[in-house]
Amino acid sequence: MIGQITNYVTNNEWGKATDLIVDACAGCITGVLPFISKPVARKISGEVAGAVIWIIVQLGPKR
Repeated sequence: MIGQITNYVTNNEWGKATDLIVDACAGCITGVLPFISKPVARKISGEVAGAVIWIIVQLGPKR
């Protein structure tokens, strides 16, 4: 999954990368904190996804 996200970022497909990260974050949040509902987890995941994309861009391969 990380490779797929990196490919999306490298190819400037930000929407696809964000969607994939949001889905992954929502799954992790509801897995670790099962009392949080899926809609709440998706809302939180949007903020987390932005941070994750920033980290991937900063630490990823240089163009």
